[in-house]
Amino acid sequence: FREELSDRDGVVGHQTEATATAKRKKAELRLYVRHFLKALNLAIERGNGFLPGDRGYYGLDANQEALPKLTREADDHAIRE
Repeated sequence: FREELSDRDGVVGHQTEATATAKRKKAELRLYVRHFLKALNLAIERGNGFLPGDRGYYGLDANQEALPKLTREADDHAIRE
């Protein structure tokens, strides 16, 4: 019983580490996605070869200048892969 309990504690520790790592990586990914979308909007605004319709390629409306919030898991799926 003690051996099984010890093994369980080890597994829970690994799951906790994996969860923390996944949360950090998601936050980092949100930062990159938001930065990319900001840069895309600026390029459209400047007329640097991008058109408002190009937003549709990334799952956004052509007239959507505001960035998605990306604060919930559901928001992550608002942008197509």
